[in-house]
Amino acid sequence: MRRSSCYLLTFIGIATLVMIIPQSSEAIEGKGQYAFSDYSTTTTSILMDCMVFIEVSPPEGGTTSPPPPQYFSQGCLPVTIRAIANDGFTFSHWEDGEGTVLSYDNPYAIVSGMIVAVFINDICPSEKIYGEYSTYTELLRYLRDNILSTTPEGQEIIRLYYEWSPLIIKAMEDDAEFKEEVKEMIDGILGLITE
Repeated sequence: MRRSSCYLLTFIGIATLVMIIPQSSEAIEGKGQYAFSDYSTTTTSILMDCMVFIEVSPPEGGTTSPPPPQYFSQGCLPVTIRAIANDGFTFSHWEDGEGTVLSYDNPYAIVSGMIVAVFINDICPSEKIYGEYSTYTELLRYLRDNILSTTPEGQEIIRLYYEWSPLIIKAMEDDAEFKEEVKEMIDGILGLITE
């Protein structure tokens, strides 16, 4: 997964500058100072633009709306970004520029910074073994979405699972014995979950 090593961060927010301007002044005798008897306040709002940097991983997985690589948000208002998967891929989640999962929701709103739309191949090893809508596959999805995704360690397991899935599926297609070994391993995990 490609990560930019340097990010251009645009100052975020709306700055308000307040200036107090004296309308008249009276000298305080013998003190050499002024006391202001009437004041006027001028408020100036300065609207800033924010930049959202958008990446897609892997690049062949899909695109976003608005499209990569960057989007300017006038007035630093939240930008809603929608991930659009290409054929053979499914949207998985959003990450920041450091690889931390931000959300599994699509679309997602962000004000500024780096966001990565992460896509996965449609088929994963468990679907290849048990079928896309089997009880076992649904149970593994529940484990992924409700337990693993809630911790950094679990998120890393998910990332590695999908990173290696294409190679595992290819090996399973080429080697029936390897496919059986993978099934036994997943069966062991299912046994732990259902206890």
